[in-house]
Amino acid sequence: MDLKPFKNEDSSIRKKKKIRFIWARIKPPIYNKVRRVGALLRITIYANFKRAVLNAKEAVRNQTSSSRNLKGH
Repeated sequence: MDLKPFKNEDSSIRKKKKIRFIWARIKPPIYNKVRRVGALLRITIYANFKRAVLNAKEAVRNQTSSSRNLKGH
């Protein structure tokens, strides 16, 4: 991902703008999972946001693969 739109003049990254950009493009199942577990209340820095999204993505992936396995039997 190109971080150029998120950089300040001193080359530091504008974290709040980056979070808004990513949050607006998250797929609905991942978005719903992050909201459902209440992770947004604990997010104070970008690293926490990134971890919450990755955890939700993994949970959705595991849930999807589990439901596929159950349907096959």
